[in-house]
Amino acid sequence: MQQAALQTVLLSTARQRPRVTPAHPLRTQLLGALLFWLILCLLAAAAGYNDVSLDEKKGTSFLEQFQLFTLLLLPLGMLSLCLTVAFERSPTTLLRTKNICWLYLVLLVTFLPSFIYFEILVQHLFYDQKIPHLAKFLRLPSGPNCWIDGMVFTSIFAVQVFYALWFQAQRRMDALQAVQHDNLALRLSLLQGQLEPQFLLSSLDGIGGMVRDAERQQAIRALARLSDLLRYALRSGQQNWLSVADEIGFMRDYLDLQVLRFGARLEVQWQLEERNWAMFACPALLLHQLIEQTISAGMQCATDQQTLKLAFSLQNGSICIVLTSTQRVANAGDTVGPPACLAVLGERLQMLYGSTAYVESKVVDAEMCTTLCFSAQGRGDD
Repeated sequence: MQQAALQTVLLSTARQRPRVTPAHPLRTQLLGALLFWLILCLLAAAAGYNDVSLDEKKGTSFLEQFQLFTLLLLPLGMLSLCLTVAFERSPTTLLRTKNICWLYLVLLVTFLPSFIYFEILVQHLFYDQKIPHLAKFLRLPSGPNCWIDGMVFTSIFAVQVFYALWFQAQRRMDALQAVQHDNLALRLSLLQGQLEPQFLLSSLDGIGGMVRDAERQQAIRALARLSDLLRYALRSGQQNWLSVADEIGFMRDYLDLQVLRFGARLEVQWQLEERNWAMFACPALLLHQLIEQTISAGMQCATDQQTLKLAFSLQNGSICIVLTSTQRVANAGDTVGPPACLAVLGERLQMLYGSTAYVESKVVDAEMCTTLCFSAQGRGDD
């Protein structure tokens, strides 16, 4: 579970998974190198065939040109494959600046002269030319040809080094994202685990208060309601995502339990848009801690009654939940501040939805309004 938003901020949605490095990176690189040299041989053969076709004295077929350039480029291709294997097997050693320079100099002194004379030898054999004696053969390479071969060799070596460095950087980035993904998933599971025992303890505390107040009939009804809530809590422990309809049903049962506990001191009002809320995914136990702390703070300051309003709406592709708590305070100096769980709730939404989600709370006079918004995603998207 991780994030579109992790691509904009390094905290992506926990539903989005990090990139996966190929299972056999060396095999993938070797196949890529072979494909590159095959295409290069075909292009060189096509250009060579076009040149010789204009000269009637040099009538050769495309296949012969392909064979020629395959032989000419064979040493460079083998060098490319060897560098691929070497950089993959010993990246920490060979991909240091000092070692790259030394490797280039060694190949420049050993490989490049061998390649130049190999190229001359292949051309003499292909065009059925007589190979001169050793002293004359050693003087055959010309300055411009040596310069061109040197530039080709340098270009191939530089491309191979840059590709190896890029591949290693990608691998480190993938590993870093995998670690961040695991850390976010662990953090999210810890936040999820904190909710379930807290929910159970707060519910049992409410029922215990009914028993102490000799409200046994209400306590029995509350225990029956609690059994439904526990089933939801068990489901939330097995599934990270439920539907908005499930969350609404859970909060109805929980608020009914609180109404049984506080009686006429607590009034609950619902404002739900007419939608199929079962279609939309919702994190389990998203609102419980917020509502619990809101009710607790309101009951500590209220003189007679607390009115709790819950509104669910869909706005511009986002699900917006507005929780409003209204109460008359006992003393003029009393204040009802935002719930303490807002930071944890905001962190949870940030991990699940990234920057597309937010939670904010405003207190105006005796009315506290908390708004949660997160992207509306179908049950099948997770």
